[in-house]
Amino acid sequence: MNKAGKDILGVQLYNTTEAAALLGISRITVHKYIKAGRLRARRIGRPLMITDEDLRAFLSGVIDQAKNRSWHEGTTPKT
Repeated sequence: MNKAGKDILGVQLYNTTEAAALLGISRITVHKYIKAGRLRARRIGRPLMITDEDLRAFLSGVIDQAKNRSWHEGTTPKT
C-alpha cells in the first residue's frame, strides 16, 4: 500500500480521506463501509484510522465477491 498514512510502532494507519484515495472511492463511501462493518476502523483520538492490514482484508473480500458474483452469473471466474 501507499505510505501516505502514518506509521505508528510499525503499524501503517490511514485516515478515511487517505483510505478513500487509496481505494478510489469517496470518503463518504468509506464511512458507509465502516458503519456497515465491511471495513474495519479504529478511533484514535477523534479521527477514524484504518490499518494497512484492514485495507488489504477489505480488498481481498471485494475481489472474492467479484469472483463469486461472476461465477453465480454463469461465467467462469477469472483467476
